[in-house]
Amino acid sequence: MNFSVILYCDSSALVKLVFEEPESTELEAWLGSQTEPVLISNVLAHTEVVRAVARTDPDAVHLATDLLAAVSVVELDVSPR
Repeated sequence: MNFSVILYCDSSALVKLVFEEPESTELEAWLGSQTEPVLISNVLAHTEVVRAVARTDPDAVHLATDLLAAVSVVELDVSPR
């Protein structure tokens, strides 16, 4: 029986999946070695990733939005503890 692996990716990891950066190759290889990976990130990732990509290469924003469409979003809990 195969189970999906839920993997949290912060914005910097997601940008590495859009652009070739240091450790991009290692990240892609590691993700590829996981059983049915499900990527999750926080709600801020959309803004952070799109802005980072747009600053570097505005023509690549569509790559960022395509990637983000495949990432599940977790909401931030800002209630006091």
